Amino acid sequence: TVEYQRQQAQLRPHVACLSHDFRTPLTAIAGYLQLIRSGQLSPEENTQALDTVCQRTRLLRQLADDFYDLSRLEAGYTLQLEPVQLHDLLAELLADSYQQISQQQIEPVVSLAEDLPAVQADRGAARRILQNLLQNALRYGTGLEISTRRCGRRAEVRFVNEAPGLTSEMMPHLFDRFYTGTPGGSGLGLTVVAQFCQRMQVEVRSRLTDGRLEILLLWPLASEN
Repeated sequence: TVEYQRQQAQLRPHVACLSHDFRTPLTAIAGYLQLIRSGQLSPEENTQALDTVCQRTRLLRQLADDFYDLSRLEAGYTLQLEPVQLHDLLAELLADSYQQISQQQIEPVVSLAEDLPAVQADRGAARRILQNLLQNALRYGTGLEISTRRCGRRAEVRFVNEAPGLTSEMMPHLFDRFYTGTPGGSGLGLTVVAQFCQRMQVEVRSRLTDGRLEILLLWPLASEN
């Protein structure tokens, strides 16, 4: 049909970009592994090469996870809603990202309300949302602020980072599929965030103020359901 052909035409350039997104880190991994195997690197250079391999591997895993999550959502995957502690998830994700944050010499400002009530969410989807927002901030921004608090009958999670290169014209497309304002991104991470949030009735707000990107999530409390 005409509509199918139109969708395929729109998809082709995005597939080419995604293929490039996979190929670029794979090429870098292969190159650095070859250098390591050669035995020609100094101990310091060897450590730097291994750090780069780890970084590129994280990127590939993120891309694969985003594809998988998006395909599940489009196939009608049913989320399992239950009480979830966002404080615990965020603390766990920050601990898992400690090495990456240290390597990028970022000193995050973190303020997590320990008495934040549990929210009604699918634990896996909630983790993916928070992980994607954290990785988005680390990959494209500088500086990082994360905070949580209770806001009436909802729990608020706030991510703020400096966003060089992001403009007000880009903001309406921030969560669009395949949209990326900078080179090297798949444009899927924030799309997955938006779709999971929609399925769990989590309100998403975003704004750009003086070069600082703020993404705000408002989660329904488990006690209100």
